[in-house]
Amino acid sequence: MSVGRRRLGAAFGALLICVLAATVGAANAQATTYYQATPVVGGLPDLWYLSMNPNGWSIGTSDDAGNSLPFAVLNEAGHRQEVTPCPISDECSTQATGVNLSGQVSGIVADYSTDGVSHALLWDAATGATTLLRPNSEAYGVNGVGQLVGGYQNASGHERAFLWDGWTFKDLGTLGGKQAVATASPEQNEAVGCAQTTNGAWHPFLYKNGTMKGLGLPPGFTRACAYSANRKGQIVGGDEVFPWGGPSYGDGLSAVGAKACKSWSRSASGKYTTIVASPARTCLRATHVDPDGVVAVSANGAYTWKAGIGLTQIRRANVPFGDDLYNGFNCRPLCSVLIDGVASSNVHGQLLVATDDQEGNDDSTGMLLTPIQIYDGSSPTITRGAGWATVSSKGAWGGGVDLAKTAGATMTFSFTGKSVSVIAPTGPGLASATVTVDGVNPTTVDENTTSGQRQRVFRATFPTVGQHTLQIVAGTGFQVDALTTTQY
Repeated sequence: MSVGRRRLGAAFGALLICVLAATVGAANAQATTYYQATPVVGGLPDLWYLSMNPNGWSIGTSDDAGNSLPFAVLNEAGHRQEVTPCPISDECSTQATGVNLSGQVSGIVADYSTDGVSHALLWDAATGATTLLRPNSEAYGVNGVGQLVGGYQNASGHERAFLWDGWTFKDLGTLGGKQAVATASPEQNEAVGCAQTTNGAWHPFLYKNGTMKGLGLPPGFTRACAYSANRKGQIVGGDEVFPWGGPSYGDGLSAVGAKACKSWSRSASGKYTTIVASPARTCLRATHVDPDGVVAVSANGAYTWKAGIGLTQIRRANVPFGDDLYNGFNCRPLCSVLIDGVASSNVHGQLLVATDDQEGNDDSTGMLLTPIQIYDGSSPTITRGAGWATVSSKGAWGGGVDLAKTAGATMTFSFTGKSVSVIAPTGPGLASATVTVDGVNPTTVDENTTSGQRQRVFRATFPTVGQHTLQIVAGTGFQVDALTTTQY
């Protein structure tokens, strides 16, 4: 359980982040989901150990491309903040491992002035309060009421699983052997993880009602560990376990399951299913399961898995509109990246995707993929005034764009959503327009740029889902490829 850097790997198939996509596998081939991609924590470089809460708030750890000791960061609805200044000394680092719905963050603090002694960390985004647990402890997860689970080193030098309920630091025991570790907590006073049996083998466990229950081994496994669980009783894990001094600077989305090559899911009724890919992948890592049973997977690329559906691969076609300029982030010229995998998902269909710079420039980061609805000029919810024409355009959504033939041409779009975006081509000689939402805050959008690319040129986000009206008043030559909305 080294506190050092858990690098995002660079072994999972080159894809363009600007055109990330998710398409459903053969078991559900008719369904397609389109996404917009937003860089987490403002596109901070060299980011690893990604995780997300049900509201889409994301956490990660960075060393600012090698310019500092590792520090934990939280992205709350587009606002980036450091989790906590290192509370021990000037020579320590912080690493985030989980975040709950209230914005409480679990993690690890390592004090390098004392040979890297670690402390489990709880940080509260609402109050800024920082709590450190006993020396030689590490927190791997936080549940909905702020309880921490993880591992600590006992007096004999063995790792033991713990649950901290805010007052008591409780050793969860073992399955007859010497060591155990807790990786996640689906409910209050519950934990999953793995522990050694009397013969030293590692088996997954569920801790509930004050008792550690061994779950046996999935068929074909000689050892296994649970990495995540949801409130419905589904548990996922793999074949990697990590006693104290386990995985250090290896590839992976997180320390938990970072080097697993075989993965499994266990239903609430106790049925094990081995998660497999076809064609076979050298390593398949399932590290998180959300309340809907969607499992985050890495397997030479990014996948999700769900019982009855199987694997869904992240492909090219479903973030179809190029760069995301949100928060000033522009992926060009470093659009070409390696997709490490899906770090987590939530009930809103959002995916947190880990990426790595293909050029080896230490620019690993993460992207939040949010489902979108796409509309073009043929949609009945879009009203075009006089002066518009639909013209063919290579690479455009549906094969064409709406072109303003006269100055002052208006386009009105009535929608229900949490955000709205205007997708348009940009390039030399193109025109500008004024965009308003609900008749206020007019914004000038200029498509005239030195280099051409299709991208989001305008976005408005609202506190809650509601009914709104967007209007475009275009200059001659302004083009609209599509309009998109999100429900979250």
